[in-house]
Amino acid sequence: MTDHMLMPKPNPNDISIGKDQWITFIDVIGQQGQAVSIDHLVDPLESFWTALESNCVAGCCGIDALSLWPEDIQKASSSMDRVELLIALVALREFAVRNENKIFVSTRLNNYFHKQVLLQIIDHIQAHVMSTQIS
Repeated sequence: MTDHMLMPKPNPNDISIGKDQWITFIDVIGQQGQAVSIDHLVDPLESFWTALESNCVAGCCGIDALSLWPEDIQKASSSMDRVELLIALVALREFAVRNENKIFVSTRLNNYFHKQVLLQIIDHIQAHVMSTQIS
């Protein structure tokens, strides 16, 4: 995986998606009781999430365990059926968009997400899976 030499995070919980690129984390403290589980859509992508766990494991560090840098997303998806991966990501995105709740949770990813943050993560991953060259 990539050797990530980073500038300090603009905000302590922001999510690194590239050199000096971040998704701004929106705090959900006090709203966790409203969270809707996304594990039924996250769990089928187990091998993808595992391949992205380069900084730690999600069970320990949540989303921060995953390397969401473009080259790491491309590498993690290169050995997968990318059409199936994209279909699964679209299903996850559609579930979040159609759900009226603004807070989501994944036990697998060990994280609570504000809808806006979750959608940005999915969009970022989709863009880099689609840009992966078929070898």
